Amino acid sequence: MQEMRRRNDRREAPFGSRKQATTSNLRRPLEPRAASRENAIGKLPEDNRAALARNGKLTLPVLAVGGEASTTGSLMSEMMREVAETVTELRVPRAAHWIAEENPDAFLDGLKAFLETP
Repeated sequence: MQEMRRRNDRREAPFGSRKQATTSNLRRPLEPRAASRENAIGKLPEDNRAALARNGKLTLPVLAVGGEASTTGSLMSEMMREVAETVTELRVPRAAHWIAEENPDAFLDGLKAFLETP
C-alpha cells in the first residue's frame, strides 16, 4: 500500500509512461507493412501445417460463421474443413464483417441451434 502511495505521489506509471512508449515508437523508422507483419507472425502457415500433420484435425464440432454479404463469408466453412472434422456452416443474412452487430438475432439463433445440437 505504501509503495502505491509513493508511486502515486511521484505520479509514475508502474510500467513506464504511455507518453514515453508512444514517443519512442515515433522515433523508430517506419518499416514496410509486409516486413513488420512477417516479423509479427513469423512462419505461421508453415507452423500450422506442421501442427496439423503432427496432431491431426480438430475432433470437436466447429461452427464456421460468415456473413452472407461478405466476400469471405462463403470461405469460412471451407477453411475450417481444412483443420476440423465436423464443421457446421452458419451464413448470417444481412451481415458482412460485423456479424453479431449487423444481425444479432440471426447470429444468436444460429449459435443457439449449433450449441443445442447433440
